[in-house]
Amino acid sequence: MNTNSNSFPVHLWQTKSTLLFNSAIDSAIACQECGLCCTGAIFTHINISTEESNLLPKLKTRIKDNELEMTLPCHYFKLNSCSVYLDRPRRCKTYICKLLDELISGEISLADALNTINITKKQIEYLKPKVIEILNKETDNLFIDIETVK
Repeated sequence: MNTNSNSFPVHLWQTKSTLLFNSAIDSAIACQECGLCCTGAIFTHINISTEESNLLPKLKTRIKDNELEMTLPCHYFKLNSCSVYLDRPRRCKTYICKLLDELISGEISLADALNTINITKKQIEYLKPKVIEILNKETDNLFIDIETVK
Protein backbone atom coordinates (compact mmCIF):
# COMPACT_ATOMS: atom_id res chain seq x y z
CA MET A 1 0.00 0.00 0.00
CA ASN A 2 1.21 3.48 -0.88
CA THR A 3 0.00 6.91 0.10
CA ASN A 4 -0.52 9.95 -2.06
CA SER A 5 0.55 13.50 -1.20
CA ASN A 6 -2.36 13.83 1.24
CA SER A 7 -1.37 10.62 3.09
CA PHE A 8 -4.50 8.97 1.69
CA PRO A 9 -3.90 5.19 1.47
CA VAL A 10 -4.10 3.91 -2.12
CA HIS A 11 -3.56 0.57 -3.79
CA LEU A 12 -0.46 0.27 -5.92
CA TRP A 13 -2.59 0.07 -9.07
CA GLN A 14 -4.32 3.30 -8.11
CA THR A 15 -1.09 5.29 -8.20
CA LYS A 16 -1.79 6.00 -11.86
CA SER A 17 -4.65 8.26 -10.72
CA THR A 18 -4.40 11.91 -11.62
CA LEU A 19 -6.80 14.79 -11.29
CA LEU A 20 -7.62 14.28 -14.97
CA PHE A 21 -8.03 10.53 -14.73
CA ASN A 22 -9.26 9.75 -11.23
CA SER A 23 -8.96 6.03 -11.79
CA ALA A 24 -9.45 5.10 -8.14
CA ILE A 25 -13.01 6.42 -8.14
CA ASP A 26 -13.73 5.46 -11.77
CA SER A 27 -12.49 1.91 -11.27
CA ALA A 28 -14.76 1.43 -8.25
CA ILE A 29 -17.74 2.69 -10.26
CA ALA A 30 -16.92 0.42 -13.21
CA CYS A 31 -16.40 -2.66 -11.02
CA GLN A 32 -19.67 -2.12 -9.20
CA GLU A 33 -21.50 -1.70 -12.49
CA CYS A 34 -19.90 -4.79 -14.02
CA GLY A 35 -19.39 -7.78 -11.73
CA LEU A 36 -18.95 -10.17 -14.68
CA CYS A 37 -15.90 -11.75 -13.04
CA CYS A 38 -18.22 -12.89 -10.21
CA THR A 39 -21.11 -14.20 -12.31
CA GLY A 40 -19.33 -17.01 -14.12
CA ALA A 41 -19.56 -15.15 -17.43
CA ILE A 42 -15.76 -14.85 -17.68
CA PHE A 43 -14.42 -17.63 -15.43
CA THR A 44 -15.79 -20.96 -14.25
CA HIS A 45 -13.69 -20.93 -11.06
CA ILE A 46 -10.87 -19.27 -9.14
CA ASN A 47 -8.25 -20.91 -6.93
CA ILE A 48 -8.59 -20.13 -3.25
CA SER A 49 -6.84 -21.13 -0.05
CA THR A 50 -8.29 -23.39 2.61
CA GLU A 51 -8.36 -20.43 5.01
CA GLU A 52 -10.44 -18.42 2.53
CA SER A 53 -12.79 -21.36 2.10
CA ASN A 54 -13.19 -21.69 5.87
CA LEU A 55 -13.84 -17.95 6.22
CA LEU A 56 -16.68 -18.11 3.68
CA PRO A 57 -18.47 -21.40 4.34
CA LYS A 58 -21.18 -21.02 1.67
CA LEU A 59 -18.67 -20.95 -1.18
CA LYS A 60 -19.13 -23.72 -3.72
CA THR A 61 -15.74 -25.41 -3.87
CA ARG A 62 -14.11 -28.42 -5.45
CA ILE A 63 -10.64 -29.90 -5.49
CA LYS A 64 -9.05 -30.21 -8.92
CA ASP A 65 -5.40 -31.12 -9.54
CA ASN A 66 -4.74 -30.79 -5.77
CA GLU A 67 -5.96 -27.18 -5.85
CA LEU A 68 -9.00 -25.85 -4.04
CA GLU A 69 -11.29 -24.04 -6.48
CA MET A 70 -14.26 -21.82 -5.84
CA THR A 71 -16.81 -22.39 -8.58
CA LEU A 72 -18.61 -19.45 -10.09
CA PRO A 73 -21.07 -17.79 -10.05
CA CYS A 74 -20.17 -16.68 -6.56
CA HIS A 75 -22.80 -17.31 -3.88
CA TYR A 76 -21.90 -13.98 -2.25
CA PHE A 77 -22.46 -11.84 -5.36
CA LYS A 78 -25.89 -10.32 -4.78
CA LEU A 79 -27.64 -7.37 -6.43
CA ASN A 80 -24.54 -6.69 -8.53
CA SER A 81 -22.39 -6.36 -5.43
CA CYS A 82 -20.06 -8.46 -3.29
CA SER A 83 -21.80 -9.10 0.03
CA VAL A 84 -18.50 -10.17 1.67
CA TYR A 85 -16.31 -7.46 0.15
CA LEU A 86 -13.88 -7.11 3.07
CA ASP A 87 -13.50 -10.90 3.43
CA ARG A 88 -13.45 -11.80 -0.28
CA PRO A 89 -10.70 -14.15 -1.51
CA ARG A 90 -7.29 -12.73 -2.37
CA ARG A 91 -7.78 -13.50 -6.06
CA CYS A 92 -10.93 -11.37 -6.06
CA LYS A 93 -9.10 -8.53 -4.33
CA THR A 94 -6.24 -8.51 -6.84
CA TYR A 95 -8.03 -9.20 -10.12
CA ILE A 96 -7.86 -6.44 -12.72
CA CYS A 97 -9.50 -7.11 -16.07
CA LYS A 98 -8.26 -5.55 -19.31
CA LEU A 99 -11.08 -3.01 -19.32
CA LEU A 100 -10.26 -1.92 -15.77
CA ASP A 101 -6.56 -1.72 -16.61
CA GLU A 102 -7.35 0.56 -19.56
CA LEU A 103 -9.57 2.71 -17.36
CA ILE A 104 -6.90 3.00 -14.66
CA SER A 105 -4.20 3.93 -17.17
CA GLY A 106 -6.41 6.57 -18.76
CA GLU A 107 -6.61 4.79 -22.12
CA ILE A 108 -10.41 4.90 -21.97
CA SER A 109 -12.93 7.06 -20.15
CA LEU A 110 -15.39 5.92 -17.50
CA ALA A 111 -18.22 6.55 -19.98
CA ASP A 112 -16.56 4.26 -22.55
CA ALA A 113 -15.94 1.59 -19.90
CA LEU A 114 -19.56 1.69 -18.74
CA ASN A 115 -20.76 1.50 -22.35
CA THR A 116 -18.57 -1.57 -22.92
CA ILE A 117 -19.93 -3.18 -19.75
CA ASN A 118 -23.55 -2.54 -20.74
CA ILE A 119 -23.07 -3.90 -24.27
CA THR A 120 -21.25 -6.97 -22.92
CA LYS A 121 -24.09 -7.69 -20.48
CA LYS A 122 -26.60 -7.44 -23.34
CA GLN A 123 -24.48 -9.80 -25.44
CA ILE A 124 -24.37 -12.31 -22.60
CA GLU A 125 -28.14 -12.16 -22.13
CA TYR A 126 -28.61 -12.67 -25.86
CA LEU A 127 -26.16 -15.59 -26.07
CA LYS A 128 -27.04 -17.38 -22.82
CA PRO A 129 -30.20 -19.15 -24.08
CA LYS A 130 -28.50 -20.05 -27.35
CA VAL A 131 -25.52 -21.60 -25.54
CA ILE A 132 -27.86 -23.54 -23.24
CA GLU A 133 -29.74 -24.81 -26.30
CA ILE A 134 -26.49 -25.90 -27.97
CA LEU A 135 -25.29 -27.60 -24.79
CA ASN A 136 -28.62 -29.40 -24.41
CA LYS A 137 -28.39 -30.66 -27.99
CA GLU A 138 -24.82 -31.82 -27.39
CA THR A 139 -25.93 -33.62 -24.24
CA ASP A 140 -28.82 -35.24 -26.11
CA ASN A 141 -26.40 -36.39 -28.82
CA LEU A 142 -24.08 -37.74 -26.17
CA PHE A 143 -26.85 -39.88 -24.69
CA ILE A 144 -27.85 -41.08 -28.15
CA ASP A 145 -24.25 -42.06 -28.90
CA ILE A 146 -24.00 -43.92 -25.60
CA GLU A 147 -27.25 -45.76 -26.29
CA THR A 148 -26.10 -46.83 -29.77
CA VAL A 149 -22.88 -48.23 -28.35
CA LYS A 150 -24.78 -50.50 -25.95
